[in-house]
Amino acid sequence: MSAGASAYCFVAWNLACKNLGTVNTTLGIYLSPVVTIVFAFLCLGEKITVMGLSGAVLTIIGLLLSRIREKKTWNF
Repeated sequence: MSAGASAYCFVAWNLACKNLGTVNTTLGIYLSPVVTIVFAFLCLGEKITVMGLSGAVLTIIGLLLSRIREKKTWNF
């Protein structure tokens, strides 16, 4: 079962890189902790702590800043 999951992840990663580009795909990895916090709250009933919320906010701000900076670069 784990070999199948690993193979699926490898294929999904390569398809995402092909369709979205490696930079956009890699930026999606940084959302993993934020998604984990949200699903833990919704599915498991866990409390969102101040530390978790501040980490999620900082992660999202960092992603937004990286996207803004990427749009302002000049390609010659």
